[in-house]
Parts: sequence; structure tokens; C-alpha cells
Amino acid sequence: MTKGKKDCFVIELKLLIDTWQKDILLKRFEIARTLYNTTLSYAVKQYTLMQESKHYRKQLRC
Repeated sequence: MTKGKKDCFVIELKLLIDTWQKDILLKRFEIARTLYNTTLSYAVKQYTLMQESKHYRKQLRC
């Protein structure tokens, strides 16, 4: 094994919850997914605009 590389193991267990708890978790996961996608979309747009800017390209040449 190379230096710095470590084994990684994942265990998946069934979550025993009531229906109302499942509904709450699904709602929160959906909110988190939407927030992540919105933030990622905004960051990609800003990055694209930065790359297209004359000032940015001028700084890269220096």
C-alpha cells in the first residue's frame, strides 16, 4: 500500500423510523438538494463570467 492511502469501509444499515419521521427527512433532503444545486449553479455562472472578463484574462497574462 502506498503512503497516504488508507483503506475505507462503508456499512449501510436500515433506518427504522416512523412514517412521519421519514416524511420529515425526505423534505429536508429535498431542501438540501435544491440549495446545493442552486448554489452550484450560481458558482458556475460566476466562474464563467470571471473567465470571460477582460480584467481576468489580462491578469493571467502577467
